[in-house]
Amino acid sequence: MNDELCIYQGCDMTPGKKWELTAQNYTVVQQYMPQLTDVFNLHNDTNLYLGGLVGDVGTIWKKINKTTIADFMRTR
Repeated sequence: MNDELCIYQGCDMTPGKKWELTAQNYTVVQQYMPQLTDVFNLHNDTNLYLGGLVGDVGTIWKKINKTTIADFMRTR
């Protein structure tokens, strides 16, 4: 949405809880990033958020841990 992608993991739906992509899962997401960029028409400078704060049902959650696709792909 608006040239941004947010990827996170979590299960606690309590508003205010933090859902973040853990470092051990970076390589899994990196494997699929070429397909994600094709499907969603993204580019290296697209803002990528590796987490979010759980919000109320029906709201857009606050994004956290901002980077770019290019910088994320360099992370090992």
